[in-house]
Amino acid sequence: MAVRRIGLILLVGFAAFAFFAIGVGPDRINPWLSGFLGLRPPTPVFPREVSRAEEVTARVLDTVSGADVRRLMARFTGHGSRVPGYPGHEAAAGFIRQEFERLGLRDVRTEAFDVTSPVDRGGRLTLVKNGVSFPIYAVWPNLVKTSTLPRWGVRTRLVYGGKGTFGEFNGHDMEGAAVLMAFNSWNNWLNAATLGAGQIIFIEPDSTFYTEAEQKFLQVPNRVERFWIDKASGETLQRLLAEEGELEVELNARMDWEKLSAHNILGTVPGTDPELRDQIVVISAYYDAMSVVPALAPGAEMACGIVALMELVDYFSRYPPARTVLFLATSSHHLGFRGICDFLGRHARKERHFKALMTDPIDIRLFIGLDLTSQTDEVGVWNSTRSFYYQRFFTPFGKTFVRFSRAIAEGFGLDPKRALVDGINPTGGMTWDMYIPGKDLKTDGEVVLEAGTPALSLVTVNDARFRVDTPLDRPAFVNYQNLTGQVRLLAGVLDLGLNSSDLLPDYRLDPDDRMRGLKGFVRTFPRRSIVPDRPKPGAVAALRMGIDKSIKGVRRIYYDVADAQGEFYMPGIAERRVSVSAYYLDPDTGEITYAPNLGQQARIYAGEFDMDWWISKRTLILFPC
Repeated sequence: MAVRRIGLILLVGFAAFAFFAIGVGPDRINPWLSGFLGLRPPTPVFPREVSRAEEVTARVLDTVSGADVRRLMARFTGHGSRVPGYPGHEAAAGFIRQEFERLGLRDVRTEAFDVTSPVDRGGRLTLVKNGVSFPIYAVWPNLVKTSTLPRWGVRTRLVYGGKGTFGEFNGHDMEGAAVLMAFNSWNNWLNAATLGAGQIIFIEPDSTFYTEAEQKFLQVPNRVERFWIDKASGETLQRLLAEEGELEVELNARMDWEKLSAHNILGTVPGTDPELRDQIVVISAYYDAMSVVPALAPGAEMACGIVALMELVDYFSRYPPARTVLFLATSSHHLGFRGICDFLGRHARKERHFKALMTDPIDIRLFIGLDLTSQTDEVGVWNSTRSFYYQRFFTPFGKTFVRFSRAIAEGFGLDPKRALVDGINPTGGMTWDMYIPGKDLKTDGEVVLEAGTPALSLVTVNDARFRVDTPLDRPAFVNYQNLTGQVRLLAGVLDLGLNSSDLLPDYRLDPDDRMRGLKGFVRTFPRRSIVPDRPKPGAVAALRMGIDKSIKGVRRIYYDVADAQGEFYMPGIAERRVSVSAYYLDPDTGEITYAPNLGQQARIYAGEFDMDWWISKRTLILFPC
């Protein structure tokens, strides 16, 4: 009897289980039960969001137009290079502040900070026989060695090297020669350098990609100067070389490491809800650009994020949300994240040593960083970390953002199923890295989270970003339809999110502040002592973080120029083991005349070390060479 009762209970239970699973459908199955059955319920759209979807869609379509996106892109790419130290960078900063004020943001301000950048002061190749000259542009330095030539110029022979294979140099005396060669030649310029060439001049190609660019500079201070010449000039020289074999030329060029001021621009839209307005959400994008040829950095794909930010400023200035939004445009993203590090140092550090140095603390509940490009119309929301430690906190954000996206995507002509990807909770065996083709991506959100503030990154996914970090990253190649679709989607999703009472959880995530700083002292030995106590002003310090030279434009070697006391400072260091060195370049010749001393006495001042202190202090010893 007992056995029959147990069997009856099991039968009834199984019937109820089957009815629930099949009759109710996967959209309402308990998540545990759904996983047990192998079903994945679609992200539900709540009625209150459906009711607001049409209103939000109409607002966004009225505010964000393809013409506006094109106009902003032209504005950011129309003043030349946006690498710090170049005219386009300053023009972009001035335009952003002007627009923040025009659109009515509150408390608009500019915050200046120091950054070190290689500034191209111009270069020319002149044919000795007739005086005809062509502009040339310096390539990114080999560690610290820039493509500066002696002030009096260099007179040499120009030969054609094709794609740089050894056979293409047959018949030429390569010692001290300048070589004209194709840019798309991988790292074959090292063949010419091995044979004694003094300078390399790359001809602009029809197309290229960032991995080619990375092969044109080194992580060691190789002295071979490298330049870029435009396609028409390069082909003219190539024809002359085909006729004459070699050409006598004079080269003049200068690129200096300069410590200069860059600027972050901030402005606020106060929240409208009496209870939610104290929850401050930061929406941020960088406005600088990067290129292997710093003087030629239009950075069109790199401008997609700041274009989106300006459209969001316009939208939320018209329709203020319940929560307060702090809009932040940062500089020097590609130079060691100096802009976001300065913002955090002023407003949002948790570790007590850095917290004591803050000048204007801001209680940031959530940081949202934009890092967009235009070759797809898909955006991913990511929690800026690969650690599962924070998963419980960030998981609802991914699901919520996807839910909002599905409520409005169709109104913008986007596919609701793929317009916004949940990179926090990837499905189908995917991981976040699978959405980023090629090399990984470095976002400001990662830096913010490392400093102890919760951060999300909104990133264009399934876009390899081929042209970034090259002079060919031009607005003509931007897909404006895709970019406009992304901007519209983000405006709608953020509208729904910033006005939602349950966007932020009731509890606070309090990550550790793991960022460090390095204080350095560059010294040389005096003549009659074993104590290195003579400062070396103007020396260029280089700190290497990891094995990568660059990650899609973000330089992984950070630079600073020593001041009059021979001191330098590098903030925002997340790695625990780093390698730092310093060199001094002669201002007349551009050659390195002081280098790290690796002798017996200098071993106690090793350049590779662990970042054991919040602000580590290191002395670097140079010797004349």
